[in-house]
Amino acid sequence: MVRTRRIFILAAVAVASCGGGGRITDRLVLDSTQVRAGQAIQGTLLVDNSGSPIDLTELATIELHPGDTRTARLTECRPAVAVGLSNRDVTQEPAFAFSCSPLHFSIVHGTTRIPVTVTTTYLGCQQLGDVGITPGGVACRNGDQPPPLPAGRYRTRVVWSETVPIPAPAAVMVRLTR
Repeated sequence: MVRTRRIFILAAVAVASCGGGGRITDRLVLDSTQVRAGQAIQGTLLVDNSGSPIDLTELATIELHPGDTRTARLTECRPAVAVGLSNRDVTQEPAFAFSCSPLHFSIVHGTTRIPVTVTTTYLGCQQLGDVGITPGGVACRNGDQPPPLPAGRYRTRVVWSETVPIPAPAAVMVRLTR
């Protein structure tokens, strides 16, 4: 049985420097808070802006060379957003592959809806081989597929690829079943 309900959690912060003296509030809304581990959860990050629009298009930063501490700001790139899950035993750390989208991205006056998908599998895995699994690692299934997270209760955490002038919304509790 999968329970479906919309969950509204609110976080607020005043953003005078970016939002024209307005107020930015956001909340994570999930289509379900209980699913079988391995199934994705669809949702929306709702960002309410009572001030001026905030342009996030040029917030992408890249390393000039792998491992180099120097970075460059790119024009016409937008930050990415992901939702990770964590509990006392497992913490997902979303990573962002460099991809530069030329689409304009602003937090408008009013409500901006940003679709998100919550992944209920490990975000990575190790293929079994001569070396074995490193401590803290999990073995891949079917060759290269990360296994589902263990059943249990998890908290969501919204993560951006860049620093953005948007508060982190309150966590939503999610229950994964087998």
